[in-house]
Amino acid sequence: MKGDGPPSGENLQELRQRVNHWEELLRRRFQLAGLGTVFEALDGLDQQSTRHLQELGDSIPTPLFFKDSQGAIAFCNQALADLLGLPLEQIVGRPLLDFLPAEVAAGLEESGRLLAVTGLPLDQDLRQSQPDGRRDLHVHGQPPHGSHGRVLGLVGTVLDNSLQHQALAALRGSESRYRGLFESAQDAIFIMKDERFVESNPAAARIFGREASDLAGLRPMELSPQFQPDGRPSTDKAREKIGQALAGERQFFEWVHLRADGTPFDAEVSLSPLDLESGRHLLAIVRDTTQRKQTEAALRSSEEFSRGIIQHAPMGVMYVDIDGVLVYENPAMERMMGVPKGASSQVLGRSLAELPGLAHVPVGELLQRVGRGEVIRNLDVDYTSVYGLRSQLQVQMAPHADAGGRVIGAILLIQDVTELRSLEQQLRQAQKLDAIGSLAGGIAHDFNNLLTGVSGNAELALQHLEDAVLVRRCLLEQLSITQRAAELTRRLLTFSRQQESAPRPILLNRLLEDLEMMLRRLIGEAVTLDWQAAPGLWAIRADPAQIEQVVVNLVVNARDAMPDGGRLSLRVDNQELSPSQANRLLDLAPGPHVVLEVADTGCGIEESVRGRIFEPFFTTKEMSKGTGLGLSIVYAIVKKCGGDIAVDSQPGLGSSFRLYFPSIGPLLAKPMEAPAGQGPLVRGEGRILVIEDEDAVRELSVRLLEHCGYEVVAAADGCAALALAESGMAPVDLIFSDVIMPGMSGPAAVRRLLEHWPSARVLFCSGYTDGELSRHDLGPALGAGLLNKPFTMESLSRRIRHVLDGDGQP
Repeated sequence: MKGDGPPSGENLQELRQRVNHWEELLRRRFQLAGLGTVFEALDGLDQQSTRHLQELGDSIPTPLFFKDSQGAIAFCNQALADLLGLPLEQIVGRPLLDFLPAEVAAGLEESGRLLAVTGLPLDQDLRQSQPDGRRDLHVHGQPPHGSHGRVLGLVGTVLDNSLQHQALAALRGSESRYRGLFESAQDAIFIMKDERFVESNPAAARIFGREASDLAGLRPMELSPQFQPDGRPSTDKAREKIGQALAGERQFFEWVHLRADGTPFDAEVSLSPLDLESGRHLLAIVRDTTQRKQTEAALRSSEEFSRGIIQHAPMGVMYVDIDGVLVYENPAMERMMGVPKGASSQVLGRSLAELPGLAHVPVGELLQRVGRGEVIRNLDVDYTSVYGLRSQLQVQMAPHADAGGRVIGAILLIQDVTELRSLEQQLRQAQKLDAIGSLAGGIAHDFNNLLTGVSGNAELALQHLEDAVLVRRCLLEQLSITQRAAELTRRLLTFSRQQESAPRPILLNRLLEDLEMMLRRLIGEAVTLDWQAAPGLWAIRADPAQIEQVVVNLVVNARDAMPDGGRLSLRVDNQELSPSQANRLLDLAPGPHVVLEVADTGCGIEESVRGRIFEPFFTTKEMSKGTGLGLSIVYAIVKKCGGDIAVDSQPGLGSSFRLYFPSIGPLLAKPMEAPAGQGPLVRGEGRILVIEDEDAVRELSVRLLEHCGYEVVAAADGCAALALAESGMAPVDLIFSDVIMPGMSGPAAVRRLLEHWPSARVLFCSGYTDGELSRHDLGPALGAGLLNKPFTMESLSRRIRHVLDGDGQP
């Protein structure tokens, strides 16, 4: 449409006035030209006047037309041509009805006939469908009269009200939507004028407990207590906020309101200026924050409670980010780490790997596992504080993820188990001693048998001194018996000693064969031991003493489950576990395993307690018959080897414990050496000092060494040996000393003697050292070896010769 179209907000009356003005303007101009009425002279206008009329009509932005008395369009301006989408020459001379739909044309034709009769103006709304949509048109016309008063036709305008109608429809829709929001809002909404409420939504009535009609005309200060929490009067503060909002500054503040029953409640208030036709108003939105503040208070209380638990917990709590940087530690953790009180800033922000006491811990590897979502349980850590205080810590590590599930840190729970480990060690030792007590009868029986064999062979030899063959046979039998006695003693010491874990490749076949006699004595005659070795058994890596403890604990439990006797089975076997088998059976890695099964025909285990049998201090035995540590120790040792335990038991049908140990593959086992006999002696020369507190052993050692060609000096203990050295006795080539002696131990005496004879060599002998050798560092150049008691003449001569030759141990 040409031109800018009708101005916004133009109403029908204004359009009529403008059309009348344009018509009057045309009439006057044609009268001045002597042409009479423009509509009477249209047919007689010359070319210049016609052009002048067309230019004048085209300057009018409203579509304009003149229809003569025959119904044809005698004149129209460019605005109408643009509205119809046709050139001017295709419009002029044709009936107006040609450009309208039939139903519209019929209505307009009827209106034209009435207009010709009545002479009244025409106002008619038309609706026209177009390819680009529907158009809403309004036609206004009036009949012009000639000089004799006759009606010449119809002059009129056509207005396109489509955009105006669309805008009105959109406005009505917008008003409906906003009214819906206003009515359904959960917050109280007020429209204020001159400090008073003029309108409110249903939520306002619900929140304040009043009818909407009761709220109209009230002021905000009338719904408030006399004073606000900051001490200011509600009236003064409300007027200040209202004034600032009326000045155009949007206000947002907290406020205390009153419900109809006088109950105060916390609220958040928003005040915004709102310009309406009747002037500036305020839009007030009141949000009841009572429940939110109660929730926040409860949350703060919960956080303070949780923080208090963590702060005062006896267990250490740490939080590190995914890079291992320490973010938080509670006071218990500070005490464990030896951090001075109030000096936690010295370690916060540092990487765990940088802390001296944790330098040996693979922090990076642990964080990688946690980063994959793994939970690390029961990690034992030896920690040394900055003050040199050593402690044993047990650590649990769990991943901490953000809202998106990405692991961003780790939570560590640390417990100081130093005292617990010490108690466990003492209890384990007590349990060993308890087992040794059970063995005492069997050991006494075995030793009495051995002593009977020794004494009997000695008496037989004395009775037949003239028979050299018989005497030799008796003496060889005595040597064999002493070797068996030494082996029995060694087994007892191995079982009862305290020592750190020293894993090495072992074969369960060999270990169980060595334990067999001890186990038979331990279970008694009422229980039958069924021991089956497996040919070609693979090796495992473990501490032999700890595996012996595992076997003994399980055997003792099995014996106690069969008070009236039964059968105890020990079996070992190789088993290759596939990934599915490893996952299905236990917490094991796939691969080769050695399985040890300990099964009994005893009373079995109730299902209700089966899941707790590996818990420390849990026992179903009477208080005097068990500490509750046996199976927990078994479980700990097996897990430390990387294995696991499967338990199958039913009440009345016995129990089966299957222990899975990761295998390191086949291991060539050396055959057991036969008891040493009277082999060839290794002779030599030199001066030897023998220090031994047992008279019989000292005299025997002197005779044996002299028989091998050595010059021998003897001392009954370390003090006597020192007295000889300080008396100016000639230096010796070798000191042969016992380890455990009253007054002064062998290693302590040797240290003093080496000050007098620094070039002397050293060889110790003992049946039980009790760790005494490790407490005295005599230096590797001395070749201070150890010869176990009991020893043979051949083994003594050979070791003495090796030490004197500077070869150390053979």
